Amino acid sequence: MASGSTSTSKQTFEVEQKFIISDPTVIENQLKELGMRLSKKKVMVDWYFDTEPPTLSLRDVWLRYRSQEGENQRQWELKKGGSDVNMAGNGTTVYQEIEGNDAVHECLKILSSFTNEKPDATAASSSSAAAAATGFDGYSIP
Repeated sequence: MASGSTSTSKQTFEVEQKFIISDPTVIENQLKELGMRLSKKKVMVDWYFDTEPPTLSLRDVWLRYRSQEGENQRQWELKKGGSDVNMAGNGTTVYQEIEGNDAVHECLKILSSFTNEKPDATAASSSSAAAAATGFDGYSIP
């Protein structure tokens, strides 16, 4: 991942499937029997943002600011679902992922499409950098 201070044009798609596990120790023991071991543990902190009332989440769009504990990797990420990228019926969801300042710009475009206002890309870049440095709504972003 690129740091939050750089802009990337990288767009990826995430495919996610969720499983119900009643006893995690059974899975852990099966992995150990296969010779698996924990090689790396990552702790991530995600801050999700939306309007009030929720404009983004009701449209399966998720804007977050992610930081990784112990690393200097912090950035904005936008996950976009939708009928054109979701796979229905099998529990699998596909999301388009946009990272860095491109995520903030895309979010502003989405929001402006509901308010008929033109997004201000310059303000987005400076405000995202300011939010990353100072915090949001009284909370300090880690």
